[in-house]
Order: sequence, then C-alpha cells, then structure tokens
Amino acid sequence: MHFTIIRLLLLLCSLSPAFVPVLAQDSTRLWSRPNVLKTNFLAPISVFYERALTPRFALRTSIRWWQFGIVSKDEQFVNATIEGKFYTAKLSRLMAKEHPSGFFINPYLKVRSLRYVNEIGAGPNKTSELDEIRVKSIGFGLTVGYMWVLKRGFVLELVHGGGFMPDALTSFQHTMRYSAVTSDSGRDYLMLDLRTGVSLGYAF
Repeated sequence: MHFTIIRLLLLLCSLSPAFVPVLAQDSTRLWSRPNVLKTNFLAPISVFYERALTPRFALRTSIRWWQFGIVSKDEQFVNATIEGKFYTAKLSRLMAKEHPSGFFINPYLKVRSLRYVNEIGAGPNKTSELDEIRVKSIGFGLTVGYMWVLKRGFVLELVHGGGFMPDALTSFQHTMRYSAVTSDSGRDYLMLDLRTGVSLGYAF
C-alpha cells in the first residue's frame, strides 16, 4: 500500500507544473514570475517547484532522491512532498515583488522510501554479514523560512523545521541477511523528519 501511495505522490509531483497553472489562471495577472524552480544545497539531490496561487499563498512540490554507496554498502531513498506556503508580509509589499517573498509558514505532507544496506561482520561462511533496513512511510510537519526574490528573477531561500512519521503510517523492516532475528533498533530515529535548507533558484 505504501509503495502505491509513494508512486502516486511522485507522479503528482512530476505532473503538478502542468496542472497547477490550469487551476490558477488568475495568478499570472498578479505576478510577472509566478513559478519558481530551486534546489536545496544541503540535500544530496533535490528539485522544488513552486506556484503562486494567491497574494499570500503558494503551492510547492518537491522530489529528493539519492542512490549511493559511499557511507554504507548501498543506500537508496526517495522523498516527495506537497507543501503550502503562507507568506506573512503586508499585501502592499508582496504585490511590489515579481513573486511572493519574505517570511513564510510552510505545512507539508511527505512520503518516503528508504533502503539501507551495510556490512557489519562475518557470516557463517566467514563472509560479511549484511544489515538491511527498509522503510516506507507517510508523515507531516511544519517549517518556517524566508525567501528573497533578487534581481532578474533569482531566488534565495532559508528554511528550517521538522515533522513526524507516525507509526501507523510506517512500514519498517530491519533484518540480518544471515540471521532470523528482526530488530526495531533505530526505528524511533527514522520516524523523525528534520528539514533545513539553503536553496537557490529562479523565478519565471
């Protein structure tokens, strides 16, 4: 079930740039640059798309993925979010910009798929034993931040906050390749979602 939800949300993130303008045709009359694409320099690989819908509200979707084996033998994860950004500046100041800017409050809904494999010792045949964690979860949270719209459409954003992956919406599996024992060690840590970002992008 979780895998299906993750695939649907990833599809929604990828298609939202096409559907959001249809749902918010009036926004082009409010802003000369209603769209923003940006990336978070504190995340391995990330893409954010934001669309201004009203003078104070923007909808944002994001995808972040990583598949490397630098720290462990194998690491794979995909995160996808749907976020609502509420800008708090005075309306006159917001309308003086090409895109909403200033301080904002940002509730979000997030799905995550994670796989982590590491060699931790020797198995019964004197080969390395593999420790594997698989997590599929859905969670929510809140961030706060500040966004600047610079000259010629360049965007700088700072954001910080966090959320929680409830146990009822999480599928967690931790196994040893050569062991019949299943452990939940580290599960509490994986249920937390800390978000800090320094993003640079472009409004258009």
